[in-house]
Amino acid sequence: MGLNLPTERVASDEKLSYTAGSAVTAGTPILTSIGVVGIPVNDIAAGETDELDICGRFRAWGVASQAWVVGDRVGWDANGDPLNGTAGSGAYTKTVTDWDFSVGTVVEAKAAGSEMGVIILDEPERTFIPQGAQQSLSGAGAVNVTSFSTMWTTTGANAGTLANGTRIGQLKEIMLTVDGGDGTLTPTTASGFTTIVFSNIGDMVLLQWTAAGWIILKRGNVATAAITTPVAA
Repeated sequence: MGLNLPTERVASDEKLSYTAGSAVTAGTPILTSIGVVGIPVNDIAAGETDELDICGRFRAWGVASQAWVVGDRVGWDANGDPLNGTAGSGAYTKTVTDWDFSVGTVVEAKAAGSEMGVIILDEPERTFIPQGAQQSLSGAGAVNVTSFSTMWTTTGANAGTLANGTRIGQLKEIMLTVDGGDGTLTPTTASGFTTIVFSNIGDMVLLQWTAAGWIILKRGNVATAAITTPVAA
């Protein structure tokens, strides 16, 4: 059976009232201004208000020739090519670099030759703390997303990177423990900032992954209680 909408509800638990700034097509995921992803049940005209499903399981268009397995993370690509739909009309993909925003997790697999799988939306306002061992990073390099905490030793003017989170609500703490020079952290996707510069021992930041990217929940220096560093820009 073909799918007429980009997303089709299987079951939903919660809804969010939404006023459309521009016309919205039923089934096309929306990243709201509060960072929650919702699926419109109906077409919504510009300026009109209707409900979005923000929890539950949904059948979802996948990009052509991409297989999904249970546990894959998927996001929405507004320019994606669905297997049997209109090219460039939008589709879900597990290719992170093609995401406009992350949406949820695959709960029913999709073969490469199938047009849809079933996903569960990320629950809004739910925190996730990775269970990996604390990371000790020396010099330039990648701050991981498999552990909650990273202790950073700089050995000069070092550049650090941070990949996209693995699920909505993920927390990440980074602290400068040895100051050999300024450490500049640049996440792949951030909301409200581009870089964070660690310049003093004890500089710490607590980040959370949202549908819009990493956001800063807290920053300051744990040794001095000052909030002048680290500097976000």
